Amino acid sequence: MGDMQGDKDKAKGKMEQWEGKAKEEAGKLGGDTGTQVGGKVEQGRGKVREGMGDLKKGVEHHDAEDVEHKP
Repeated sequence: MGDMQGDKDKAKGKMEQWEGKAKEEAGKLGGDTGTQVGGKVEQGRGKVREGMGDLKKGVEHHDAEDVEHKP
């Protein structure tokens, strides 16, 4: 179950990064520094969410191994 949540977080994180990159580029094209910075912030948020997904998957995988090895 945790693997699915981790996968969802990773997917949402990637999407946020793509959306942020699009905003950043739109800001560059339009000369809008605020949009550009907002896009960079969104990309950072996406990277953090993706990392949390990796962490959740790792913790769940580790917990599953512990259960398998207990007598």
